[in-house]
Amino acid sequence: MPFKVRISKYRHVFGSPYREQECYKNISITKNAHDGSFCAVNSKFLAVVTETSGGGSFLVVLLSEVGRIDASHPRITGHRGPVVDLKFNPFNENEIASCSDDGTVKIWHLPNDGLKIDTCQWKIDLHGHQRRVDYIEWHPTAENLILSAGLDYQVILWNVEKAEPIQIYRCHPNAIQSITWNRNGSLFATTCKDKCIRVIEARSGRIIA
Repeated sequence: MPFKVRISKYRHVFGSPYREQECYKNISITKNAHDGSFCAVNSKFLAVVTETSGGGSFLVVLLSEVGRIDASHPRITGHRGPVVDLKFNPFNENEIASCSDDGTVKIWHLPNDGLKIDTCQWKIDLHGHQRRVDYIEWHPTAENLILSAGLDYQVILWNVEKAEPIQIYRCHPNAIQSITWNRNGSLFATTCKDKCIRVIEARSGRIIA
């Protein structure tokens, strides 16, 4: 039986560049090869991890600030190591979390009209990991809860309001490569360098799959 190549129904569909006047230009994006998110966006702001020497920084611009971004645009510069991941708070559009090579997770408040000067003044500083923090994920249904995963093979569930850990999960024998919540926040899943996917009950810490 001869092999027949299926013809794609999308063969005449072509992409086109977005309008130049609605793009963000002149942003020096980080060259670090980590697997976290180097950018984040919500309905107000765009945040991008930027290239810097000594410490870590990221840029936050209003979505309306399209076009060429000035090289001297104010940045958030409070981390002592490169910023690895960024996540906006789903319950507060003026809050963003960042994690870094310095082993911390920091929560930042953003003014409604955007940053006017460089800032290193965080709102909350979360210390608990012994090595780089690679991933952060806000809880999808409960305020003031965030999950972090570090190169120390630990996952920590934080009470952001009290700046303290609620639960520490020590069930990974190797580097954690991703984390994500289920829809109601009762479970989260991780992938690990040991080639296993783990589904963990957030309240008890029990591995259920």
